[in-house]
Amino acid sequence: PGLDEVSTVGATRILEVAGGGSTTYTVTPEAFGLSRVPLASLRGGEATACAQIARDILDGRPGPYREAALLNAGCALYAGEAAADIAGGVALARQALDSGRAAELFERVKTWTNLPA
Repeated sequence: PGLDEVSTVGATRILEVAGGGSTTYTVTPEAFGLSRVPLASLRGGEATACAQIARDILDGRPGPYREAALLNAGCALYAGEAAADIAGGVALARQALDSGRAAELFERVKTWTNLPA
């Protein structure tokens, strides 16, 4: 809906290029068991607010930010060929968040790069 990423705000039109050809299709959040939300529920804000949103997602807090992250991660995992399709990517992303593996990896990267909490 006018955004530059896959969104739980509405349907997203995708142009997939693979195997020397291309396919255009539309995905909706509902197709992956996610809720459609109003755009206002995904607004970020100042850097500290956005950092807290990211931390909440990694800590397993449910809500519209988590669902948007799941859909985008699912698409990225599919594009990176770590999943056979977007649904599989969403499932992998959900497992990474729910198991704590995503938060654990973030902490390792943060330590490695000497980033502040």
